[in-house]
Amino acid sequence: MTQPVIRVFVIMPFTQTPTRNEAQLTSFFKKNIQEPIEHAGDRLANRYSVYRSGQAFNINAEIVKDLYRSDIVIADLSGPDPNPNVMYELGVRLAVSERPVILIREIHHQNKETFDIHGFYAFEYDPFDYGSLEDHLLAKLARFATGEETYDNPILTLIREQRALLEPGLGAVSPARQRELVLSGIQTAIPVVERAMGPHGAGLSVQRSEGEQVLVRRGRDIARALQAESPFEQMGIALLRDHADLVWQEIGDGTKIVTVLAGALIEEGSRLVADGSFVPDLVRGMKDAIQVAIDKVRKLAEPRAGHISAVAATAAKRGSNDQALLTVAETGGAYDIRRVERGEIGSSTTIESTDGVQVHREPVAMEFLASSSQRVLKDCHVLLYDDKIAVMKDLLPICEKVAATKRPLLVIASSVEGEALSTLVLNDMRRNLPCVAVSAPGRSGPARVDLLDDIAVYTGGHVITANRGLQLASAALSDLGIAREVIVGHDTTLIRGGHGEPAAIEARTKNLAAAINTVASLYDRERLLERMAWLQGSVTTITVGGATRQAIEDEVYAIESLLWAVRAAADGVNIGGGSALVHAAKVLDDLKSENAGYTGGVSAVRLALMAVTRCLIVNAGLDPSPLIDELNSLTDPRMGFNAATQRLDNLARAGVLDPTRMLVRAVELGASAATIFLETSSWTVQSSRGPA
Repeated sequence: MTQPVIRVFVIMPFTQTPTRNEAQLTSFFKKNIQEPIEHAGDRLANRYSVYRSGQAFNINAEIVKDLYRSDIVIADLSGPDPNPNVMYELGVRLAVSERPVILIREIHHQNKETFDIHGFYAFEYDPFDYGSLEDHLLAKLARFATGEETYDNPILTLIREQRALLEPGLGAVSPARQRELVLSGIQTAIPVVERAMGPHGAGLSVQRSEGEQVLVRRGRDIARALQAESPFEQMGIALLRDHADLVWQEIGDGTKIVTVLAGALIEEGSRLVADGSFVPDLVRGMKDAIQVAIDKVRKLAEPRAGHISAVAATAAKRGSNDQALLTVAETGGAYDIRRVERGEIGSSTTIESTDGVQVHREPVAMEFLASSSQRVLKDCHVLLYDDKIAVMKDLLPICEKVAATKRPLLVIASSVEGEALSTLVLNDMRRNLPCVAVSAPGRSGPARVDLLDDIAVYTGGHVITANRGLQLASAALSDLGIAREVIVGHDTTLIRGGHGEPAAIEARTKNLAAAINTVASLYDRERLLERMAWLQGSVTTITVGGATRQAIEDEVYAIESLLWAVRAAADGVNIGGGSALVHAAKVLDDLKSENAGYTGGVSAVRLALMAVTRCLIVNAGLDPSPLIDELNSLTDPRMGFNAATQRLDNLARAGVLDPTRMLVRAVELGASAATIFLETSSWTVQSSRGPA
């Protein structure tokens, strides 16, 4: 069963506090609340999505909906007098939801006691050290998830007591009504996704947090933006969204296909259940039919050789003349990573490939950058230490040895402060020892040492740690790594040309590859892949520019679709436009049974497999029935509906091709969503014990 995503809504000031401006507050939300929670890995058993307001036309209405629907709310009450908008939104949450609220507030000498909430606990954090806050939030979420900690909302309890006196007939929603509402939510989302299918599709307009209006066209983005009035309707939308998320995470494409397939199966399955079909028989027929159809799709597949440009053009919904992008998509080793990022309005699209190990940390003191955007250290020693460095006497012996080599020094430690930091800064300014100190990657403990070990293997050094019998005061030059070049920026440090032994790097990479099969968290898997890329591959970043925000959004969608489709095509290609699924549906006639429920399940799959092509035909402004009938009568498996020419065509010859892996996974996940819906007897809103 798909693991649900727990939604965490953050309300906080985004304009100004006594200690932080708008940019700093936005960075605080992203780097110290959103990213630590979403990327917590094994520290949190569940998947979390952290977000703030600004995703719809009416921001005020959207905030109220989010306050009602979110599983958890984090409210930052920073400021001598907490922000009035935050206080208003907190009041709404307390009045409408029994689910948890986590209160936080920065420590400041001007803070006043807030009478309205003096009975609620608010964690006070240091605005100059967010580590304790991050640990508090993760621990709180973990305790809510396990039930170790519960949440009590006396405000809502009182409101309900008073409401019960006024409305004694108020009761629970029956399971039958729950099913109706969940189905209603699904039926609300499906037409919006269907209208976005193909080159003639239309997107959904959403408002970003920056206030700009953009059209989103990807199925998962549409499902994420849609909001329903009823929490049960929202559960229906969430069911589609979570399965679209899965195909996006695994394949990078196919989110509309999985959503349309799921919707078709759910609607037809619900109709059959209403007519008396027995759910277990219905689901058994669906599962058998899905497997037969998938086998047929694989049999119809062709090797991708010679079809790369066509796959790319089909995915991007434009001509295949993006040679630079095709080169990026096709070339590279097994460990390479491709990233697509949004650039500034008015900029052009750039492609930059980076090899080496990157540390997502800034220098411990900006003096090391000497007012520049970055600092470059050539032929550099690298000191790796898994603890705090505060006393210079521990660091002095190795610094003297490095100074004698006339090489610069990069220090990576959990922290460098006090006397040690001031001495390093002074020696760097005087050029006695050119150096930069950077915080170690990772949070703490074994996870941090693992990342330091990556750098050690890459540079040919060792991690100096007491756990391995190594002391900083007695470190030798042989314990230090060496890199051809180190580039230190405001947010990242790049280490290139490490002197590590190729055999050791290869062994380290193989260990990381083996570890991928043992982790359950998608985030942990992605981080392992990234570490493999830094060690033996490269990371290519495509920064997308454009004349408007919408132009950038459309180009990001096209480029991501192109890159992921080419990658997914490694297992082969099929004709596109959903036509391969139409041909696969023909073999379902061989599935015979006297069981009406089983036969109904097979019939539901047959109809669902035609749904994608039907959407494309409708979006092209044509009547789908005659074209679908004609396509079903054709025996040539290369024939299908060509949305560009608006007629049936030899799609293999026309270059309209989809990756086989994407089609197969979309069918599997569409069936999974339908099975979950049909086999669920009732739905419940999250209780005060927090998300499970």
